[in-house]
Amino acid sequence: YRLLPGWGPIRKFDGPGTEDMRLRQWQVHQHVSQHPHWQQEGIKPKMTYGSIGPSTWGTCEAPRHVSTILHPELGSCSVVDNFGETQRLRAECPWWAKDQPYLMTKAGYQPRALTINEPVHASAQRWV
Repeated sequence: YRLLPGWGPIRKFDGPGTEDMRLRQWQVHQHVSQHPHWQQEGIKPKMTYGSIGPSTWGTCEAPRHVSTILHPELGSCSVVDNFGETQRLRAECPWWAKDQPYLMTKAGYQPRALTINEPVHASAQRWV
């Protein structure tokens, strides 16, 4: 941090907030969680991939069941049954991405060997 004074440890993540703001956010959270829509039985959130919502590229999954177990060291964990079958289906599917390291190695793709402190780096463009 001495060479680049603008760079430093992150101390604030969201910005300056007050205790009043925290209480208002908590009240909004309580109001939303007590809404009758969430109190109905059987309403479950849909499974999505991250924050983008339903996948636009389709799905390739075997039927599965997610169960929760209590691990002695890690606490509450989710276990996905039948995930091995999903991996097999994805490996055989012609349109599913084969970017997992095992599948890339099986297809013959090998990354360049990693080296530390390379003296030369070939670049297609001139660095400014």
